[in-house]
Formats: sequence, C-alpha cells, structure tokens
Amino acid sequence: MAYLFKYYARIYDRFMRRFKLDTNEVLLESLGELKGKRILDLGGGTGTLADKLQHMGGDVTLIDPQKEMTAIAKEKNAYLTIYNETLEEVLQHNEVAPFDIVVIRDALHHISNQQEIIRQVALCLTEEGILVISEFNIRHIKAMCIWCFETLCFERCHMFTMESLLNLCSPYFKNQEIRPISAFEMLYKGEKKNV
Repeated sequence: MAYLFKYYARIYDRFMRRFKLDTNEVLLESLGELKGKRILDLGGGTGTLADKLQHMGGDVTLIDPQKEMTAIAKEKNAYLTIYNETLEEVLQHNEVAPFDIVVIRDALHHISNQQEIIRQVALCLTEEGILVISEFNIRHIKAMCIWCFETLCFERCHMFTMESLLNLCSPYFKNQEIRPISAFEMLYKGEKKNV
C-alpha cells in the first residue's frame, strides 16, 4: 500500500472526485443516527468519510498506516482521533475499543490478511456493533480498471464479488445484507455475532 498512497496522497481526493469514486451518500444513509456513536473508519486515508461522520455527530477514530494520507485528514478535521498504525497495533497499544460501528470504505481490498482483519473488527465492536463495508465489485469493468491501475502502482489488491465478501464476513457477522450501490460498487452491512 505504500507506493500508491505515499506518492499520490496530495492528489488522491481530486482523483476520487474526478472519477466519481468518492460518493458516500448511500453508505451514510445506511448508518442511521450517529449522534453519540463511537465509529472506527478503518483505512480512512485522507479522512473524507471520517470528516462527514464526525459532522453527523459521531465520535470518530480513523486508523490508516499511511502518514501522507492521514496528514490530509488532520488538515480537514482536527477533531478526529487518528492512528498511523494497523488495527492490530492500535488494539494492542491503545484503549480505543469498543466501537458501535466500523466502516471500511474502499480499503479492504488493500489488506493482505482479510480474514484476520475481519476477526479483529469483530473483536473491537460492541455486542450490538455493526460493520459496514463499501467495496468495488470485481465483476464490473470499472472495478477491473481500478484493480489494473492499483496493480501497476505496485499495490497488492484482492477485489471481491458480492458472494466472496459475504463469505469473508459470515463467520463473525449475522443479519448480513449486501447490495449494489452503483454499477461497480457494493455495500455490505452486518451485525456482530456474539460467539
């Protein structure tokens, strides 16, 4: 993840707007009332989503190991709690959990051990906590182009289909819903299983 987000951090938001990859409306609507909720934006990068979540009343923590990206998030909103570590590192060294909501927006495909990160997410949620994931659907040509671009920028990516994302989350989450939110993106929502 280092090359792409280290060297393109300053143009990332413009790139996302230019190619209409930064729409958060459906994701935000799926969360309902946020006032007083503890929210983790995992892989939150430049903080665009975290800023919106905080302005909607959430107590937002952003975790992203890429300092160049989170420096921009700090410029956008000084009230965000930001950690430049992995989720595992943050959970070991900080008193951050539990969260009511964990949001992963277009970041899960960059994480190498996805099963482990989903397990860690379940551990840091409250008993009634929810996970919301917005990801590209590899079955669409635009998602394939994104995969090609990121791969050419030396990124390791593992994109999803709707079925593979459900299968990844099902050991730890119940009442799962997944639906397309555009021709190339999908939205997953699941409630923590108390196992």
